[in-house]
Amino acid sequence: MKQRRKGTGLWAVLLAFAVLLGSLILPAKEAEAAGTPSVVYSAHVQSYGWMEEVQDGGVGGTIGERKRVEAFRIHISGNASLGVAYQTHVQKIGWQNEVSDGTIAGTTGMARRVEAIKIRLTGADANKYDIYYCAHVQSIGWTDWVKNGEQAGTTGRGLRMEAVSIKLLPKGSPAPVSLKTRNYAAVSLSYRSHVQKKGWMGWVKNGAECGAAGEGLRMEALEMSLWKGDFTGGITYRAHVQGIGWQNWVTEGKGAGTTGQARRVEAIEAKLTGELAGFFDVYYRAYVQEWGWTGWAKNGESCGSTGIRYRLEAFEIKLVKKGDPAPSREGTILYREAKPAPPAPEPEPAKTEEKYSPDIQAFLNRAQGYSSYTGYLIMVSRPAHIVAVFQGSYGNWTLVRLCACSVGKPETPTITGDYHMCSKVLHFGDEEGYRCWYASGILGNYLMHSGTYAVTESPDNVLDDRMGMNISHGCVRMELENAKWIYYNVPVGTLIHIE
Repeated sequence: MKQRRKGTGLWAVLLAFAVLLGSLILPAKEAEAAGTPSVVYSAHVQSYGWMEEVQDGGVGGTIGERKRVEAFRIHISGNASLGVAYQTHVQKIGWQNEVSDGTIAGTTGMARRVEAIKIRLTGADANKYDIYYCAHVQSIGWTDWVKNGEQAGTTGRGLRMEAVSIKLLPKGSPAPVSLKTRNYAAVSLSYRSHVQKKGWMGWVKNGAECGAAGEGLRMEALEMSLWKGDFTGGITYRAHVQGIGWQNWVTEGKGAGTTGQARRVEAIEAKLTGELAGFFDVYYRAYVQEWGWTGWAKNGESCGSTGIRYRLEAFEIKLVKKGDPAPSREGTILYREAKPAPPAPEPEPAKTEEKYSPDIQAFLNRAQGYSSYTGYLIMVSRPAHIVAVFQGSYGNWTLVRLCACSVGKPETPTITGDYHMCSKVLHFGDEEGYRCWYASGILGNYLMHSGTYAVTESPDNVLDDRMGMNISHGCVRMELENAKWIYYNVPVGTLIHIE
């Protein structure tokens, strides 16, 4: 019998193990190289610039905002053997040359609309997939799905593309459900709140009131539940809580706020995620101590207050299909998170030699009978079309600024009474084709702000800054410099008396 060499058996075992391991690893590497691909894209949109990337059926662009798409970038992720080529039809240019894999198609900085697009797959795996896409077009809405190099959009009609949705599907898959006939009504949002002395209250949905508005009880927590139908994505939300501040974001089915700690919710934020965010907006408003109902917040904006120690007592929330009317009388202005303004310059003392008419002087004298949470007081006279700003305290107010203003039309009058400044908004109104600058909140959608300006990065092109008239939708309009001075100098919480 031959003697076995020492270690031969061990080497045989190791060799067999290496072969087996290689057989497992190599296919895994091949699968990784092939991968499960996704199509990723972003749109360059009028007045917004490049928007966040979306993928696999998301909305690249905007819906219902009447804004043109000016350029696209598209690429494939998750499969190195698959690429994408695309070309756009651009205003005054026509069909551009085809580009690929993340290169810009269209134009930027030239204010030219994209009118149509063609997309096709490239690479070794191109025969394994179909790429479907459809366009949201001015005056038309969503077009039907097309695929693999066909045209989506229009040419020769002067219509802007406003958005695109793109999907990558295995070869031979059925076309996606038409975005024109998709069951938007199946999407529904339910929510409930935990209220002082009452505990968790019953579930409500679709804009119904949730809480105990006007009962003087604090809301302590909230929870949401979302029925998504055939859409993907979800909703995430968070609360600003007494003694804690902003909590982390949570998803549907989880509570935001606290229970059993006697802490008030002071503000809330909510936003949609995934595919839902491309097809719906989420609006919400709150009933706030001393203020009543706020205006409607939207898509992650803050609603309520911080730093003022006011409780939320109730809230309402609803989903709105993009392009449908918002639940708001005048835009989407709301109570935003109170943020400290830059340091105030020295107040400008009123000119002691200036003389006022008896009516104006009587109006100014009435300031001494009011108190404010801050060292400032604002008085508005609708008949005289003036705004007076005082500094000091009860019975000892000093006039520091006197401004001309315009107020509400007879059919949309400016409210009267006593209110506390509740918000600061740098500008608003883009959706309506203008910007009002340096807005300070009075109540809900009623604000003090500048006249109207063109939608530009700074207030350079005035549209309407007439003063001394009844022309607004209920807000108090002031000259730009006066609105700016109040925005940066007068803090949230200041009493605003309107008569």
